[in-house]
Amino acid sequence: MEAVVKSWHETSKVEARVYFLLDNEKTDTEKYAPVVNIDKAFESPDTHRNCFPFLRQYAEDSFSRASCLVTPKSIMSYPQVWKGQGSRKWKHGQQDGFFVQFETPFLQKLWFIPSSNEFVCIWCILIKLILHLVVYFEGCTIGESFLLLLIIIFFFWVFYKF
Repeated sequence: MEAVVKSWHETSKVEARVYFLLDNEKTDTEKYAPVVNIDKAFESPDTHRNCFPFLRQYAEDSFSRASCLVTPKSIMSYPQVWKGQGSRKWKHGQQDGFFVQFETPFLQKLWFIPSSNEFVCIWCILIKLILHLVVYFEGCTIGESFLLLLIIIFFFWVFYKF
């Protein structure tokens, strides 16, 4: 995420990629890379429909503990949710930014991060913290998993108060 933020600050661009948190002991690193480019995933409904089952299977086959998709709004031909109207009107207007989708076996969340610096910094800190918690609590008991989930919910609640 730090490289993504640095790229955004320096060039106002990010690469469309999925970052996987691979299991150091189980993952065949000759076969599975921690980063997958997805620059073509948003070109059409067909490529979009095929990309995400592939990524989920990749995560499962590579024993990934978490994944984080990052893609700039500017490359998305499909779906363009910001063109919604009425009750589905896009609350960010025409503001540029990027999408982040974070997934673990027990959590899936999607955000749009506007290009303003303060939002980017807050989100990157939050996502970094979540990744550290996922690694820390790997192989934990049900009680510890519940604690992790409560911590994550708390951080989402705090962010939405900004």
